[in-house]
Amino acid sequence: IAHVDVDGLLEEARGHRLWVGPFDDVADLAGMVVAGTPAQCVEQLGQFVERGVDHVILDLRFRPGEFTEQAELIAQEVLPDVRQLATNTRETRA
Repeated sequence: IAHVDVDGLLEEARGHRLWVGPFDDVADLAGMVVAGTPAQCVEQLGQFVERGVDHVILDLRFRPGEFTEQAELIAQEVLPDVRQLATNTRETRA
């Protein structure tokens, strides 16, 4: 998250008329920002899977110079594990 403009995100969140929250620090952005190592991203996205979410939008504009590298990393190291979590969750609920 060191490369993310947290202050800018907090300011944007505070000004959004449909978002509710104090948006005082990065913890208040939980669920809006997924960042960290591949394992940490899997864990964060897994929280959505557990709530029944089956689609998310990943916005990679924070690091445009690394877009291709980040997209490949997500495709190779994050999405396969998230898909497996989703499969396991569906099987458990069935």
